[in-house]
Amino acid sequence: MKEYEQKIFLSKDEYFALLELYDNSFEARNKIVVNHINHYYDNEKFSLYNSKETLRVRQIGEELVLQQKTNKKYINSIRSCDECELSLDYLPSRIQIKDDLYDYIGCMFTIRRNFSHENIFVSLDENIYLGVVDYELEIEGETIADIESYIHKLNHLAVLINVSTNFRGKYSRFIHALNSIKGIYKCNFI
Repeated sequence: MKEYEQKIFLSKDEYFALLELYDNSFEARNKIVVNHINHYYDNEKFSLYNSKETLRVRQIGEELVLQQKTNKKYINSIRSCDECELSLDYLPSRIQIKDDLYDYIGCMFTIRRNFSHENIFVSLDENIYLGVVDYELEIEGETIADIESYIHKLNHLAVLINVSTNFRGKYSRFIHALNSIKGIYKCNFI
């Protein structure tokens, strides 16, 4: 399945301003709140990360879905990629794809507020992982033109969206945070 999406990093203030806008708009009636956990996999060389691929198990409640994102390309700042999915019965500690093994490396918890409008699916995400909390807006559409049109609509409503071509996706931000964890903290409570 081909996926087209625009990811926009938000400050905490921008996130809550957009949340208020959506809660008070016509799209509020189409609002769904979903909590999910992305469980990430890679090898010790981070070969998936380095090849701009993602291998994860997305957990919503007890439902587990293995997802692999490949062939990521950017047109302007809109990402397209191929996504494959497979339902799982349990959360594995290791995943084998062909001859390659990928180990569980950690997870990200997301509070997602979904809104739909015509052929656009909008998500406001609050992400919690490795001591970090961040915010993002995801806009998914069937075509690049649909996404660009929706961003134009937001800007027309005086919601100034700073679209950066340097935005990192969830997995990339997770790996960056994982690589910044340092040393051992020593303390004496007694």
